[in-house]
Amino acid sequence: MWAILSVVFMFMSACGGSGSSGFDARAKAEQNAIAKVTKEGGCVDVESTVICAPGISSLDVSGINSDFPLLGDAGSLSIEPVSGASVSCLQNSGLQTCEMTVSVEPSNFAEETQFFVSTHFKDAASWSNPIAFFPVFSLVTRLSAALTLKTESIMDKSNFQIAVLVYGKNDGLPENQGEVPLLADFFPELVYVVTTIKVEIVQNP
Repeated sequence: MWAILSVVFMFMSACGGSGSSGFDARAKAEQNAIAKVTKEGGCVDVESTVICAPGISSLDVSGINSDFPLLGDAGSLSIEPVSGASVSCLQNSGLQTCEMTVSVEPSNFAEETQFFVSTHFKDAASWSNPIAFFPVFSLVTRLSAALTLKTESIMDKSNFQIAVLVYGKNDGLPENQGEVPLLADFFPELVYVVTTIKVEIVQNP
C-alpha cells in the first residue's frame, strides 16, 4: 500500500511542479492585456477581470455582470496622470519615499460604486495595496488618492503602471488585502489602467 501511495505522490509532484510556470503564464496574460489596451484602447477580459483603457464606454465592455452598478447606458472613467505622462513625486524629508496624486472622474456609475487605486513597477513582485479615492473639495465628480512610493523603486521609470479597481456596493476589496502579484488577485470585476508613466522625484522645498 505504501509503495502504491509513494508512486502516486511522485507522479503528482512530477505533474504539478513548483507552479511557477502557471503563475508566469497568468502574469504574462495580464501584462499582455495591459499593453494591448494601452496601445489600442478597448478592453480585454483576463481571468474574469475586464481590463480597460481609461475613457472606454461600458457599452464597449464585454464580460461585465449585468448587475454592475451603472446609471444610464454608458459608464466611463478618466484618469490623471494619463499614459505617457511625466509625474512629479514629492520626496518626504528623511524618508526613502515620495508622494504623488492620482485623480479620476467617473461618469454614470451608481453612487455606491467603489474605486481604489493600485500601482505597480513592472520589475517589482506585486501590485501595491489599493487605496480608496475620496472627493476633491466639493467636486464630487472628481476623486483623488495620494500614493506613497518607495524612491528606490523608481529606477525603471517607463514601466510604472496605475490601475483603478472598480467594485459595486456589495463587492469590493477583500479585508486586510495587502500586496498581490496580479490584479485578478484583488477580485475586481472591472479595472482601468494607465502605463508607461515617467516618475520624477522632486525634492521637498
